[in-house]
Amino acid sequence: FGCFTYKNAILFLDENDILIEYIKFSFECNQTETSNKNVTTGEECTYKIFLIEDLFKKYNINTR
Repeated sequence: FGCFTYKNAILFLDENDILIEYIKFSFECNQTETSNKNVTTGEECTYKIFLIEDLFKKYNINTR
């Protein structure tokens, strides 16, 4: 049930701090969702999502 709950995101803001794009992450399921098809994390790769999760953890951002 909770697998597809996106709990983390990378937000892209314009010069006025208005949200223009995003990438949402569900580290529990190794899933991502983007605001549109032009925003991507590249080819799907399990290792890549672990690297992104490690980056979040480095800055004490809870990922689970």
